[in-house]
Parts: sequence; C-alpha cells; structure tokens
Amino acid sequence: MRCILEPFQQLDQPIQKEINQSEFNFNKTAKPVDESLLSNLKADNILKIENTPYRQLFLFNGDYVDRGGSSFQTLFYLLYMCICGRHVYLNRGNHEQDDQALSMSRVGPMVYELKLKFPKCDLSIIKPILSDLFASIPICTKFQKLLTTHAGTPDTDQVYYLNDLLIENRFRQKNFFWDPTCKENYWHSFVWSYKRNRNTADFMLRNDISILHLGHTPRMARQRRLFKQEYCQYSQLLTYTQQNADNRSNIKDNDKVVIETFSSPSNFGDMYATIVQANDQGVLNMNDLEWKYLLIGSSYNDFLLGPKE
Repeated sequence: MRCILEPFQQLDQPIQKEINQSEFNFNKTAKPVDESLLSNLKADNILKIENTPYRQLFLFNGDYVDRGGSSFQTLFYLLYMCICGRHVYLNRGNHEQDDQALSMSRVGPMVYELKLKFPKCDLSIIKPILSDLFASIPICTKFQKLLTTHAGTPDTDQVYYLNDLLIENRFRQKNFFWDPTCKENYWHSFVWSYKRNRNTADFMLRNDISILHLGHTPRMARQRRLFKQEYCQYSQLLTYTQQNADNRSNIKDNDKVVIETFSSPSNFGDMYATIVQANDQGVLNMNDLEWKYLLIGSSYNDFLLGPKE
C-alpha cells in the first residue's frame, strides 16, 4: 500500500487534477462507450473497455467508504483501476477522512469493517496508511469548462482562482467540518458543503467554469438526498440572493449551470452514473451539454454497524 501512496505525497500540488484533452484517443475509429457495457460495473469490465478504441473517462466522485459492507473492496478496486487503467480518476469525498472512515465511534466506519474481516490486522499500522491515502486523493477534477467536485465551492467573499488554492496542510489537517469557513480552510468546502449561493456563482465566473457537477447531496435540504438528480440554472437558483446582492448584475444573466447527482440514492447498493457526451473531437458543448443519469447496477448487502456503547 505504501508504494501506492508515494507518488501522491507532494504537499505543494494544487487542489485540482486537470485532465488534458490530448490524453484521449479521439480519432476516426474512436466511438462513445456502449451503455450496455456499464450494466455490470466492475474493474475488469472497465479495463476491458480501456483496451478498445472507445473514447472514455471514468471519474469517481468521492464517498467510496461507509456505503454498505464492502468499503475495503470498493476502495482497493478503485485504486487497482487507477494503477492499471489509463482514464480512471478519483475525487475525494467527505467520508475519506479520519473522523468518518477511521473512527470506531461512528456508525458503519471502514475501520470497523476491517476489524471484522481481518481480525489479526494491526489497526495502529493500517489507519495511518489509510489516512495518508485519503489525504492524497485529488479534491476536484476539471475537464475543459466542466468542474467536478464532491460537495461545493469555497463559501467566502474572497474569490479565488482554482490554482491559487494550494493545500499545504493537506496531510496535517485531515478532517473536515460542517462549517468549513470556521477553520478558514476554504478548500474543505469542495469536500463537505451544502451551500449554493452567490459565492458559488462568483467562483465559477472567476475560474471560467460553465458547469459545476456535484455529488454530495441534493441542494437546500439534506433530507432530500434520495432524489436521483437535480438540475438547476443559476438564474433560478439565485433568485433570492440577487434581490439582496449589491452590484452583482453579472449573476442575473449568467448561464452557469449546476448539476447535482447522488450516485447511490438508497445508500444500500444501487449505483447510478452521470454520463457526459463530448463530440467527435472530444469537446464538450457547454451551451447544450448532453448528459444522462443511468442506473448501472444493484448489489445489496448488509450495512455494517459499529458496536453499541
């Protein structure tokens, strides 16, 4: 596992992974992935697709653990695909942190699963390795003008350029908080945030982002997380904020779009994917983006619960 961590432990790296269009094989023989190939999404299936003349990118958007009783298998399947596949990327979710996955006081943590499946493992050795692994996962991924991140954008009036948000404390501050601004670690909002307001629109404008794709929870009400998808124009999303904002006419008429999809609406095994379609040259049409929300499989298993106090 340590050999997996070594390439990622660079504290001065920017917060995002920029995907270069030239990495893809957009030639005349390349074609979109057949959706039927995704009906049974396993590592060997994705690797099989990798060896065909398809144009594709697989981006997993966080919360790989604490989702049923197979956190260990899910996490290392994804690591295996990152190592063996050319176009597999990961974003970090709020469950990839010490206080969630590695705390025995939580309900259904990954560390409790490890203790059940591997009773002889030394958690004092495993937990620090997993902690560094979680901290090494990129926070967000950008492809052209599409930015994908787990939760949201920094909720601050100080508007940042994306590349200016370095995270030097990435391996020192490993836990997130319900209100990231209280710790002045604004990059935490990418991983754990429920806020959608004018600061989000300003951030998109500053960074030339047309579409923001999120997966943490549908907006405005956490109890609505079972909704499969939400799609909203900022002209609708910011109606109340516009009336109270001063000199922000750029928000009123902008065409920024937020797409929110929760990959497992039931939290118990059904899995959906957001499929975004580029043209034959590998370019996304930001004015008329083609995208689908597709059920790719169901695998129900027991949800592990931690020991009762």
